Amino acid sequence: MSGIRTEPVPRVWVSGGRVNVRSAPGYENRAVDIVRAGTKLSVQAKGWDPRGEAWLKVGLAEGRVGWIKRTFTRSD
Repeated sequence: MSGIRTEPVPRVWVSGGRVNVRSAPGYENRAVDIVRAGTKLSVQAKGWDPRGEAWLKVGLAEGRVGWIKRTFTRSD
């Protein structure tokens, strides 16, 4: 059946002090939120910016989503 998750949602923690979450992968895209170190985020997708750097699409408060550079996160 589609739509039923059988694996846990991947999660990461913010490792930078204050990190911009952007509307799309890449620094040239507008910031939609700021997250602080220690914030736990659910990962919805992975992507790359035009320079080939890794970004993560993450869930935010109130059902919003945004993109954070992978180097500003850590996982367990």
